[in-house]
Amino acid sequence: MSGIDYIEVSLSEVIKDSDVIAIVKRNQPFYIVEEVPIHKDKQKFPPFKKTISLFEVVDILYKNDNVDPAVFSGKTIKVLPAEYNRELDLYKRYHLEGAMKTAPINRYKGYDEKLEKSNECIVFLRYNQNEKMLEFTSFGSVEALKEKNEIVKSLVIRGKRR
Repeated sequence: MSGIDYIEVSLSEVIKDSDVIAIVKRNQPFYIVEEVPIHKDKQKFPPFKKTISLFEVVDILYKNDNVDPAVFSGKTIKVLPAEYNRELDLYKRYHLEGAMKTAPINRYKGYDEKLEKSNECIVFLRYNQNEKMLEFTSFGSVEALKEKNEIVKSLVIRGKRR
């Protein structure tokens, strides 16, 4: 299908591009998968697999005013992968038109796979207007709790407040 080219971004860039920065706990189950139909003929054109991560919010370090408060209703937030709309579009174009494209995507250079398995961590999210949901700011936009003070300091410097 489509290849992915990663562009490494710094912690500073991830903070700048985020609408929400929160301390979260992994939910059980950690994710759910929904099928998004791309055509009436599901045999010929398989649905897109929409993976949604589930977290319980412990604390919000920053929230932009453009974020719909409804995404925080209840204890659990639902988070789409980074660049969800673009990935869905590439998937549709591949299956419906045969188009093969590469999609550069931002990848947080501090990303550590072990963080995805930790119970509590800091996540960097942006608001997806089309889906009315949160999505990761970039691939791997997860940080260890020990970095909280550095992140808060950067928020203050940037004038971002809770």
